[in-house]
Amino acid sequence: MQFLIWFVGIFVLALWSATVWLGHAAASLVLTLPFDQAIAGLRQIEMPVLLRPFLEPFLGGAWSAWVDAIAPLLQWAGSLVQGSSAWLGSALPVIAWIVWGLGSLLLLALLIVASVAVWFIKRKGGSSSGGSGLSGIVDKLRGYKRYMPR
Repeated sequence: MQFLIWFVGIFVLALWSATVWLGHAAASLVLTLPFDQAIAGLRQIEMPVLLRPFLEPFLGGAWSAWVDAIAPLLQWAGSLVQGSSAWLGSALPVIAWIVWGLGSLLLLALLIVASVAVWFIKRKGGSSSGGSGLSGIVDKLRGYKRYMPR
């Protein structure tokens, strides 16, 4: 059981690391995007051909109206990101390291707690009821059942 806990924990740590660093890479790419060109291209996006038969009865002309309505918001967000890209670009690696480190420490603490809990359950269950692990605890609880009022 200990091996399984640590195997799954290390796997989750690898997934956590990949997520944080891919997020860092994506954020770095977003900071270098030419937002004015992207928003101009957004206004020319049409509904995908494969989805048109399914969505057009529901959306009608709302698709182009939605794209036109959201373009100013994206323009504002783009100018905000580009205006802060100088300091955000240099702070992004530090932020990524801090987020990764805090998440990794939390995961490591959870692994230690789970490992100690399993060790304690096995130790407690094995010494008092003759069974080992969770089956010993279940047997012990079944023994308490007869003392419960009905």
